Amino acid sequence: MTSFNKTTFRFGFPIVGLIIGLMMGSVSMNAQRQLQGSIDYLKENKSSLQVNEKDLEGMRLSHVTQGGNRDFEVAYLQQTVNGIDIHNRIVNVIYDGSGKVVGHAGTLANNLDRTTVATAPGVSPVDGLKSAAMALKLGNVGDIQILEPGIGAEKKGLISKGSIAQEDILFRLVYVDQGKEGLKLAWEYVIYETGSEHWWQIRIDAITGQYLEKNDWVSNCKVDHSLTGDRGHIHGVACEEGPAYLPFLANSYNVFAIPLESPSHGPRTNETTPWTAGVASPFGWHDTNGAAGAEYTITRGNNVYASEDQDANNVPGFSPDGGATLDFDFPINFANAPSTYQSAAITNLFYWNNIVHDVLYNYGFDEASGNFQENNYGNGGAGNDYVNADALDGSGTNNANFGTPPDGSNPRMQMYVWTQTSPSRTSDLDNGVIIHEYGHGVSNRLTGGPNTTSCLGNQEQMGEGWSDYLALMLTMEPGDAG
Repeated sequence: MTSFNKTTFRFGFPIVGLIIGLMMGSVSMNAQRQLQGSIDYLKENKSSLQVNEKDLEGMRLSHVTQGGNRDFEVAYLQQTVNGIDIHNRIVNVIYDGSGKVVGHAGTLANNLDRTTVATAPGVSPVDGLKSAAMALKLGNVGDIQILEPGIGAEKKGLISKGSIAQEDILFRLVYVDQGKEGLKLAWEYVIYETGSEHWWQIRIDAITGQYLEKNDWVSNCKVDHSLTGDRGHIHGVACEEGPAYLPFLANSYNVFAIPLESPSHGPRTNETTPWTAGVASPFGWHDTNGAAGAEYTITRGNNVYASEDQDANNVPGFSPDGGATLDFDFPINFANAPSTYQSAAITNLFYWNNIVHDVLYNYGFDEASGNFQENNYGNGGAGNDYVNADALDGSGTNNANFGTPPDGSNPRMQMYVWTQTSPSRTSDLDNGVIIHEYGHGVSNRLTGGPNTTSCLGNQEQMGEGWSDYLALMLTMEPGDAG
């Protein structure tokens, strides 16, 4: 059994808090004062930002979060023109505990006073979507229609999913910064492909209908670690299960518990009531209504819904049932295929999603900062966004991914079977991979604020390193710190 607090892994976790703080955290300062103070600071530093005061006129405060152990704050400012956001033109202004600005990060569009920009689209949202589907090579869009008409300056609305998406498609107007070419008015669409491999955010010129750019909310890591190395991912030589289990208690999970990286690094143990009571998961891991008593006896709760998805349809399949006493004790035989021990694999996946949620909550990734919870228990942020964790996912092999929409929409973790060994292995039991994927959700929600998850789109994006760091810290064993 293992319990955790802010002193656990004392060599590594202060840096975890700093990383989270620099990416993110809850609104405390008066919004108008925060906005004006941040703009005043940006004006004083316009030369380093390479902007003029005209460029700063449309700044809006999109979010304020707390970082580290609540000892500094980050204000996220979105650049706009004519009330329309300029895609990914966001600046984070960092305040210390006394309310003094101590730094900033981000990129803004410049020389807006020299640029004439379109204010009204010449292409309809439906026609723009057809162009987006063509650019993404999604085939015939099928029967699509506007479900919610675009409203406001950004004309935000909703189009039916047709035959190209598994969810109805959000659309809005944005500006795209084209550098020397200035700003282009664009239709932006969120298209979650039917196969779940991609969750596109794509922008189409709203005047010409031409493709401009895209980014993917799904982070595909394509892990290529040693299968047999001492600390390699995707366990090679499995530790043998003992001849008999220890006596099992209520609210227990038989898992490869923190800080084990995989079955290659130690045996399973019975972890009893491992949640962070009173803080991150005040009613346990199977609650959703904020009252004593579990709502689910399967691997489902406020922070994650773990189930198998071997048919790759993103509909929750089998989830193991712990019964009224929540006893999740299932056998593993590594001589057989992962499908034969799916109950144990899903239990491990459920456990680790909850562990990462609870640990990072203590370092600032809470409700107001955009974490993943069904019920936010009145602590701010948007709820209804627990992690859909798909075990033994049939949509691919030898990989894992995490799709991160903005706060208030469910992310999806897809864990694949790895076929380089015989029998195959499953990443549901490779805790380093689980943590790494969850880390993508954290960095995507925090870098541009909980409502913007498109800031880490390039191939060398920092989220890969942050995810690796989190995996190292959460699997750090005694003596690893030197």
